[in-house]
Amino acid sequence: VLLVGANVVNLLLDIVLLFGWEDMGIPAFGAPGAAYASVISRALAAGLGLAWLCRSGCGLRFSWVPLRGPLGQRRQIFAMATPQAAQMLVRGLVAIALTRLAQELGGQAALSALGVATRLETMVLFAAVGFASAGTAIAGRNVGAGNVARARRAGQLASLSALIFGACLVLVFSLAARPLMLLFLSEGDVGEVNAGIGYLQIAALGLPFSAFCIAATGAINGGGRFVPPMIIDAVGYLGFLLPCASLVVAVFAGATLLALWWIFVAVNACLACVYWFYLARANWADCSKT
Repeated sequence: VLLVGANVVNLLLDIVLLFGWEDMGIPAFGAPGAAYASVISRALAAGLGLAWLCRSGCGLRFSWVPLRGPLGQRRQIFAMATPQAAQMLVRGLVAIALTRLAQELGGQAALSALGVATRLETMVLFAAVGFASAGTAIAGRNVGAGNVARARRAGQLASLSALIFGACLVLVFSLAARPLMLLFLSEGDVGEVNAGIGYLQIAALGLPFSAFCIAATGAINGGGRFVPPMIIDAVGYLGFLLPCASLVVAVFAGATLLALWWIFVAVNACLACVYWFYLARANWADCSKT
């Protein structure tokens, strides 16, 4: 409710602050107005969420605590969070690097198209986070209860659900690629539109596999394993995806964006297989003791 509400408020404020509201004496701020809208809506949602957590009947009630807590607990938090932060950092760096390589192959047209296509891509990846959260909760409960087999099934179901959900979205992207791109790009910019269509019809095929990996990561984290997903992503993206993509750009003079996109799809599909194997074979039994 907070997230959807924040987005609705964000949209309404975007309209008001971007274009102004003369009757209310609000000037048109232009592009900075969108930034103001984002900050205001997110701050409002955060404030309401904090108020909800601080109410007396909340089981997770927030209250003031001394900054000096148990050293072991702080170490545990950082030990659990650091691999996940590094994993997300790897994914972010890869997205930036692929954008740069795409620009070398397709020029400004590719850069403009990616600006639109990657926004649509977030719909798949954000949805995967929901399945990852469910996997974390269910796997964590069952590992804690000593039911490792059920934790594995939870991870597998969460991952497959994320893949299917993502595949449905990607199917829509593929079938409606041209209308979607024309919502944001001029029909006269043929190069930009075609670059965006190529991404939505080819590179987007890798997104359901990426969603699978994200959901699997959630379950694996819930099972008490935080380092393996970081290693898997680092090897897959930094060890294979970027080197292969860079090699294509540097060596093959006639290479196109399509080659880059197929490499992206292949690596994500392979990573999904590795995550599935890990979900099926990982030793979570000792986690239940802690």
